[in-house]
Amino acid sequence: MASSNYYICRQVNLINTSFIVYYYTVNNERYDSSTEKWGDIGYSFLVGNDGKVYEGRGWGVVGAHAKKVNSKSVGIAFIGDFTKIQPSSAAINSARELIEEGVKKGKISKNYRVRGHRDVGSTTCPGDRLYTIIKKWPKY
Repeated sequence: MASSNYYICRQVNLINTSFIVYYYTVNNERYDSSTEKWGDIGYSFLVGNDGKVYEGRGWGVVGAHAKKVNSKSVGIAFIGDFTKIQPSSAAINSARELIEEGVKKGKISKNYRVRGHRDVGSTTCPGDRLYTIIKKWPKY
């Protein structure tokens, strides 16, 4: 049962989702759920270095990952610290496939833009190595 410290999920029509925002998880879900008093992880999805995709808030629920663009973005976090190392090709491929799936399902606009967390907030996230990769993607 949710207490007064927990947010209420807001359903949104994400057909107009215009941004995919990428993160890294230097902190774990305990920070999100305990420190911020959220009932779950604020990201829409997380991608492991083994290429497995984990659902956070999923499609259609406003995330808690980038204040100014939460309602018009899908937040995808790569699990790990990608300041000095880059994510595996399996993780990169899974993230791209996740976006393609979102477009096919009508959850993400065909005209979406890719951004790193640092593009929409004052942070070094998603780490220099991951940021270098996503800046080369066609939709950046």
